[in-house]
Amino acid sequence: MLWSRPRRFTPNSPADAPLVHPPGRAGGIVEPPVRGKLDPAALSLRATVGLWALIVGVFWAPCLVGPLAPLLGDAQANMLPWRAASPPPHNPRWDALLWDGMAQYYPWRAFAARLARRGLIPLWNPHQFCGTPFVANGQSAFFYPPNWLFYLVDVRYAFGLTAALHYFLAGCFMLVLARELGLRPVAGLVGAAAYAFGGFMVSWTALPTLMNTAAWLPGVVWAIERAFRRREPSAGLCVALCLGLSLLAGHLQIAVYVWLVGALHLVARSVWALCHRSPRGLAACLCAVPLAGLLASVQLLPTWELARLSPRGTVRPTDEGFEFRRDRALQPAMLQTLWSPEALGTPDDWAKAGLAYSEVCGYVGRLSLALALIALVSLRSRRALLLGALAAVALLGAMGTAVSRVMYFHVPGLGQAGGFGRVLCVYTFAVALLAVLGVDWLTSRLARARAVPWLPRLAPWLPIVCALVVCLELGSWAWGFLPLSPRARVYPRSSFADGLLARTTHGGRVLAVTPKEAWTIHRLPQAVLPPNAGMAYGYEDVQGYDSLYPALYQQFAAEVNLEGFAPATNGNMVLLDNVSSPALTEAAVQYVVLPAAASPPGRPYVRQFERDGLTAYVNPAALPVRAHGAGWAWGTTFAEGVDPCRVRFRLNGPVGGGIRVSEPYFVGWEAYADGRRVDIQFRPPMFRSLAPPPGTTHVEMVYRPASFATGAFVSLIALGVLVGWAMWARGRKEAAGSVENTRAAA
Repeated sequence: MLWSRPRRFTPNSPADAPLVHPPGRAGGIVEPPVRGKLDPAALSLRATVGLWALIVGVFWAPCLVGPLAPLLGDAQANMLPWRAASPPPHNPRWDALLWDGMAQYYPWRAFAARLARRGLIPLWNPHQFCGTPFVANGQSAFFYPPNWLFYLVDVRYAFGLTAALHYFLAGCFMLVLARELGLRPVAGLVGAAAYAFGGFMVSWTALPTLMNTAAWLPGVVWAIERAFRRREPSAGLCVALCLGLSLLAGHLQIAVYVWLVGALHLVARSVWALCHRSPRGLAACLCAVPLAGLLASVQLLPTWELARLSPRGTVRPTDEGFEFRRDRALQPAMLQTLWSPEALGTPDDWAKAGLAYSEVCGYVGRLSLALALIALVSLRSRRALLLGALAAVALLGAMGTAVSRVMYFHVPGLGQAGGFGRVLCVYTFAVALLAVLGVDWLTSRLARARAVPWLPRLAPWLPIVCALVVCLELGSWAWGFLPLSPRARVYPRSSFADGLLARTTHGGRVLAVTPKEAWTIHRLPQAVLPPNAGMAYGYEDVQGYDSLYPALYQQFAAEVNLEGFAPATNGNMVLLDNVSSPALTEAAVQYVVLPAAASPPGRPYVRQFERDGLTAYVNPAALPVRAHGAGWAWGTTFAEGVDPCRVRFRLNGPVGGGIRVSEPYFVGWEAYADGRRVDIQFRPPMFRSLAPPPGTTHVEMVYRPASFATGAFVSLIALGVLVGWAMWARGRKEAAGSVENTRAAA
């Protein structure tokens, strides 16, 4: 039955172990069931997983079988050109943080899908910042297996599909963790709902890399616990996979939190195992941890290289940076939102006040919080106390306290990361697991109650009722928070964008002018083709919106906009409005886009066409992005069907002035003239050029970064080790099963 308690691993009291039941004389190790025997606990777990899948499917049905996507498409429908093309929705929701799902994640996934479907690895992205590394941007998460769904189905649909998948994964990990701890499966369902439908997962769904990475947190704890409890050769394999996938999921700040929690659990479990002379799990985990890092090298090495050469590469933790983050951390008055999520106003009220609700949302439901408090007060076990301490430390870390200072100044990478409140993923996990302990304890007490004869008969139903209440409480709140919009409003087909794309096939760039003063976080900006729209539609943009891009581009943007290029509210966004700058001609900006009602930009721009409330002006003096001195018509340009990492020129005569490419000079680019390596030169302010030897007929530029080649090689070796480990474990398991069956038959 769903509510049946699985076999306890030891008969001892759970109050003696750090996070698990004590190993006792047998070392806390669980022998796998003999093949052919029916395991009631396993059947109960499978039934609970099926029920959880049904709950997640019902919650995400409007996206899985309906027309919606978890993106802020209604806000985009009120910007140009979409507002003029079709009537926009009235009073759309605006949240500057959730807008990143539309402004960054959809363009990233759309670009990656276009190239992946052609069998290409998108190492270079020509559509933003005049060209920038793409795979090296960790949030591209190109090598994260669940993201491959974006390459197989419609990108808009895949946002809902992958969100449902990670809600399901997060809940399943809570279920198997509860079983590993010897708790009832339905009690685990309470924790699954509290974590997957809790504040962190829900409030970051529109920015999927944070949600995807956090989904692996309970998986890492489960895998480590399993490695210490079971005599299975594959135990460490799960640890390596969960840790490695948390790195590939795309958000290194959350991955650091996942690894820190895993490290704490590993240390606690190792101390316990060594005290009881059972180090088998420790050896497996110590092998798995470096293997996980090697598995993710294909992503980590390029990301490290780009971060080092980006504006963030020069940023170091400072007292000013700490104070900046502390001002935006979880404040004492905000603690009441842990009990009542709208105690200080709705998320829309927060957005209008310029506050990021998602950055401080740790709500897990009133019942879950009450059950967690019951576990702390009633159990008083070492496990409950350690989970309570973990929740308290995470909460203090989110509030800008001394814990935050330690993480900011002394944990590598966190000094350049986002807000302190993101550590609430650890808080929600700890409280959700405490809630599982609480409902399991209440069920046990109720089953032993003898004062009222009918009370024990209610015990099997208590965890079911609690799970349903938590699902309904958190599900209704989550459904009201998620930014759901019709998929048809997410970067729909635009006649104006089609016109730009058709006119820039020879390599011209586009500058859509949105004054940086017009970009606000308090209200919906009146933007014109906001940054990264070019990535979604396929044309090349001189602007961009990202946290990592070449530092040389920052110098170029400062040369164009002498008084600053980023909105005061968003330092990662580049909005250029000085259309008279000669640097734009050097950057191959062929078209400037303005609202139809705006004043013309003046010389050298000439009005080209007008559609959907926008006017495009052409600069006749602009050369293509990739050209040579003998005339731009000879230059080969990037277009659909061509690899952006490979630029080819065919030269029919002498090349006066050499070859120029108006893309950033960046490590990893190589040039070959008739197959012979030639040097690429730096052309101020940030571009590339080369002078091929006389008589050259073919020139090719290739983006082949050593960081990617090395990372891919190391990751393939790690993958081979994992496959070999899995095959060895399978062989050992089959051999053990054969011996056991032979003994049983005898």
